[in-house]
Amino acid sequence: MRLQTDQYDEMLEGHLALEERLAETLEELNQAMTTMLNKQGVRGPTPEVLDQVTPLIDRLRERSEQSRQSRERLLEQLPESEDSAKPQSQGLRQLIRQASDHQVESLDQRRIAVRDRIEQARHTLTANQAVIFYSMDFHRRYLMGVLQCTDDRQGYQADGQSTKLPAEKIFGRNC
Repeated sequence: MRLQTDQYDEMLEGHLALEERLAETLEELNQAMTTMLNKQGVRGPTPEVLDQVTPLIDRLRERSEQSRQSRERLLEQLPESEDSAKPQSQGLRQLIRQASDHQVESLDQRRIAVRDRIEQARHTLTANQAVIFYSMDFHRRYLMGVLQCTDDRQGYQADGQSTKLPAEKIFGRNC
């Protein structure tokens, strides 16, 4: 059954606009993180530099919450079926199928474009986070290897070669 109302179509368009803004925010965050990582080089970012992306992360959370609330409003517009309550896990594709006949195709194409943007942005975000983690982990292990104190983990020598070190404490070794 289709909900052939202009109000529902407008709600879907508004929801897709929210999803597009969410994708834009993810892309902005990725760009900021990529720029930050390129400027920091092999040392990796400092905590102060990482704090500079906090406003983007807050905006991302805000827009994600707006999108969630919009989807809930769309679900409230669906009629309840006789055999069960409204499914809370309906995807956007199923919600778009309830739109007016003349809007379904254009809304679905827009949904696919937004989904692809968000998916690409998520992949880039994951890659940036991996770079941050591994650059920080490498330098932590490098320092432990140079100081020859670690808790029985792999470390790195001053020439960058991997080495297994005996467990010692920093204070016991260097004081």
